[in-house]
Amino acid sequence: KGIKNVNVVISSFRKFGSPEMEQFTLPQPIVQQGPLVIDSRYIPLHTKLEEQAAVYGCNTLRGLDLLILQSIEALKLWVGVEHWAMVESAAPVIDRAVRHLFYKEYVNK
Repeated sequence: KGIKNVNVVISSFRKFGSPEMEQFTLPQPIVQQGPLVIDSRYIPLHTKLEEQAAVYGCNTLRGLDLLILQSIEALKLWVGVEHWAMVESAAPVIDRAVRHLFYKEYVNK
């Protein structure tokens, strides 16, 4: 009868560039429920899944967002608990730097 009460959808594809990956979207009954849609791919920057989620008003996390959050959390582990405040205050700078490098390397070519 369909899947009900979907709160989160996580998309990850093993093979980059596959036709299935490029065209992947959610079945309408699922996306209409408004789940948080996490698309772990960071290339391409925008995906059909992300576009579909936006049309239905779903919150999204892109692969690039996950990469940045993961790097900030890893830095916290590396510097130790006593320096977490420093990492938190540097987080916006880290975010901008990673996005700048990503766009320079993959988007603006």
